[in-house]
Amino acid sequence: MIRELGKGTEFNKKTFQLILIRKLTVAVIIVVVVILYAHYFDAANRFVYIYYILGILFYALNFNWYFIGIGKALHASLINIVQTASFLISVLIAYYVMDLEKLEYFSLCYLVSMSIMAICSGLAFYKRFRMLKERTIDHFDEIIMDSKRNFASIVFVQIYVSSNMFLLYWLTDSTQVGYYSAAYRIINVITSVVSVAIVFFLPIYSKYFRWRDENDKNLIDRFLNITMYFSVLVVLGGILNGSEILNLVFGEDYASGNSIFMILTLSSFLAIWNVVLGAMMQAKGFQDKIMKLTGFVAGLNILLSFPFILLSGGKGAALAGFISELFIFIAYSLTISKFLTIKFNRPTISQILLVTLLIAGQIFSKVLEINVLLIIGFYGLVFLWLLKLKSGLLLLREKENVYGRT
Repeated sequence: MIRELGKGTEFNKKTFQLILIRKLTVAVIIVVVVILYAHYFDAANRFVYIYYILGILFYALNFNWYFIGIGKALHASLINIVQTASFLISVLIAYYVMDLEKLEYFSLCYLVSMSIMAICSGLAFYKRFRMLKERTIDHFDEIIMDSKRNFASIVFVQIYVSSNMFLLYWLTDSTQVGYYSAAYRIINVITSVVSVAIVFFLPIYSKYFRWRDENDKNLIDRFLNITMYFSVLVVLGGILNGSEILNLVFGEDYASGNSIFMILTLSSFLAIWNVVLGAMMQAKGFQDKIMKLTGFVAGLNILLSFPFILLSGGKGAALAGFISELFIFIAYSLTISKFLTIKFNRPTISQILLVTLLIAGQIFSKVLEINVLLIIGFYGLVFLWLLKLKSGLLLLREKENVYGRT
């Protein structure tokens, strides 16, 4: 839907009514399935399962995609801010007021924030819905099918992301859960930055693939280079300063989970680029392939996690996630290579000097045991300096014989 809106497709009231009816139908089916399967879990885990699944459901039912598609980034950003704020506030309330296990109150807060997001986006959409024109859409059935595929992909991704935590909770002790949970929360915040940004770039991808506008291409090139700088700095900073970061955020007890944090940091590089490449595939109309791939990887991750977690606990869960992300990255890259190439330019003298300065500064900070906050600030300054450079490392090139729908 975001792809179609970004291309300029106009939808009428009947279109959105049918989309809403179909989404609600799927929602009812999912709720029934959740209730039927809930009794298979013990009392301690039953509500965690219910809260997470219902939270995923509300996320899939929100209307933020509409505002992103029509270029109303401010509306979408405000809704995301409300969701984040409601999650943080509900976490504080759950922690200080409610006597709940950590995993349980986090899943409940996740449900609360996603439901608030769905309600706010629904109310904002309803105001625009009343002004929509009555006109027909020629390829409505095709758009509906893509929406179903996107919905399934969202569910598969959420299952893939959540499965490691659930399996750790059931197969290991609280120490391994704590180490993995602490490391994952930091990495999740970092990757979420790119996930939010790419949602706003999806309409630009769609417009470029349809109209080949040079301004859109320049924006995409700029975004690719920003993503490259960001992802490389995240990996370097995470691997070299993992213990200090965990100690800063969660305390000395969690610094022992540095090996888990290092593996998740490497996975974050792949995860960031999977988001970028996945958006390109979606803009070109490869929703069916994305759905099948995310479904396969969700199952693959669960199959890998069982033996890996039993053998290595949190490190095994992180390794299973890394292999799954690598599989997605290879599959996305092979698909995109059919219609796009991303050219690597030779690094400039300024870029080489910045990398040299970064490495020297990192060594210097280790010798003098400088506070990790200053190190993070130093990485931030290097990132801002890289953004000011006119020449980028990556350039987008489209092949003449393209595949997929535009």
